[in-house]
Amino acid sequence: MSTRVGTRRGSTVGTLVGAAAGDVAYPESSAHVAALTGVTPSALYLFRPTAGAVPDVLGGTSLAAGGAPVYQAQVGDLVGVDYATAGAYHRADVNDLGSASWLYAAIFRAPMSSAPSLPTVIGRFNAGETVGAAVYLQTNQSVTMLVRDGVSTLIVSSPPATLKLGGLYLAQLQIDRAASQARVRVSRVYGGPVYAGSGSIAGYGSLSTAGQSFGVGAISASLTHGCAVSWAMAATGAQVEGAGLPASFAQSLGAE
Repeated sequence: MSTRVGTRRGSTVGTLVGAAAGDVAYPESSAHVAALTGVTPSALYLFRPTAGAVPDVLGGTSLAAGGAPVYQAQVGDLVGVDYATAGAYHRADVNDLGSASWLYAAIFRAPMSSAPSLPTVIGRFNAGETVGAAVYLQTNQSVTMLVRDGVSTLIVSSPPATLKLGGLYLAQLQIDRAASQARVRVSRVYGGPVYAGSGSIAGYGSLSTAGQSFGVGAISASLTHGCAVSWAMAATGAQVEGAGLPASFAQSLGAE
């Protein structure tokens, strides 16, 4: 049996016991995420507030609000926060990539019309966007992963029109230090995988620098917009390594 988790408009929050075919799970605790996916998160965010910060439900630092995010926005059949307005964000100095392996994941709604300038899905960067990693969209509805260590740059992009306007997706950004690979995977919720890409980060140094923020929406000077997000998490360590991890994670949540 499976109960979908999340806040629907006019509904209460259920208790997650698993994900069934055709049903996507929005796990609300570390134990729920681990039970479904085998990954224990370092941070977990449910984008349900009506104003202000988005808390880390695991007790970590909340993501502070900036600009004019739109709260209680429709994201699939749940509520979330929309960052379509330039300068809108939720972010904090957390989930520092450093030289470790990490997985960032978010359930988001693509823009309803032609994407604003480079809307972020999830990531961590400094203002000058010289060090960090992020997944964002292009105006032609393609998906891009950007990884920079201050010396080298990796850009991996999908073909144009990979995403459908207004579609609901799960995006994952994986930094796999054991394999020296960065991977991006986007799955259409209820529709299966739409894009998987990867590139070498062999020889890359730390992905940390001063002035960085992790979050959604405007996270750097050129990533000034965002998508509408309902759920996000971050996890680190050997548990998030391996080429098969992103597909397994998506399947375990019921997104593939």
